[in-house]
Amino acid sequence: MNEGRIAMAASCLALVLAVGSAAGVGYLFQHRDHPPAPAIEKYDFSTPAQALKSQLRMEQSCDFNAISEYRRRIEKDDMEERISTLEVKKEAEWHGNIILFITCKRKGETKYATCAYTKDAKSGYWLGSDVGPHGVEKDNKQLAATMRRWEEAGSFDPAPVASK
Repeated sequence: MNEGRIAMAASCLALVLAVGSAAGVGYLFQHRDHPPAPAIEKYDFSTPAQALKSQLRMEQSCDFNAISEYRRRIEKDDMEERISTLEVKKEAEWHGNIILFITCKRKGETKYATCAYTKDAKSGYWLGSDVGPHGVEKDNKQLAATMRRWEEAGSFDPAPVASK
């Protein structure tokens, strides 16, 4: 008699698992063309004030999925253009930083910029660092001037001296 109850319980459990599995598979097939809404959908960007609050809430809650989706929606085309046109024209070393002299296009217009990277001793990764001409100028006026010329005119050469 006890064996009969065990067999019945096992049969019921098997039936529940089979129905549950079938329902789960059915749900997945039914929703495969309609994935869950992106994380950003729970935020309000309808007004400038709501957008500011939403951005702060995303940061406060470390909602990286929403932050990523927000940036992707806003910056996707610009980022694709910048990446596809990015060129490193020169590198310079300054106090353990590597300064990159780069060009890229933004909205079809060529931009000239410098950016600096320093190697993290722990991870071995290169990290962006906040080094600009102003900081470099304190002990390397020539490099700072080159950085400024590049950013302003896309040139490494000093401006020609006007003859009298």
